[in-house]
Amino acid sequence: MMATSTGKGSSSPFDSNAAAYDAWFDGEGKAIFAVELEALRRVSSGLPRPWLEVGVGSGRFAQALGIEAGIDPSRKLLKMARERGIIAFRAQAEEYSLPTASAPFS
Repeated sequence: MMATSTGKGSSSPFDSNAAAYDAWFDGEGKAIFAVELEALRRVSSGLPRPWLEVGVGSGRFAQALGIEAGIDPSRKLLKMARERGIIAFRAQAEEYSLPTASAPFS
């Protein structure tokens, strides 16, 4: 089943806090970001690429992990992700059906 993107008129609750959310990682959340990034690097090493980050947000993790593309419902966070060089699409993951062994992508 193909997903539809979020409506043009709808806004994400993340839009109103996008700048503060991203800035948190430069201040109070700097050490947490470093720990989470290291954990993600450890569990993702050796996984086949390409990767798609679901909930890419501002693209901070995607950029650090070399993830080229992501989806997110927030227009403002997607703008930040694109500024970080991420190919970013506005979508909600809940609208997608992921492949399974019995129903792979075709």
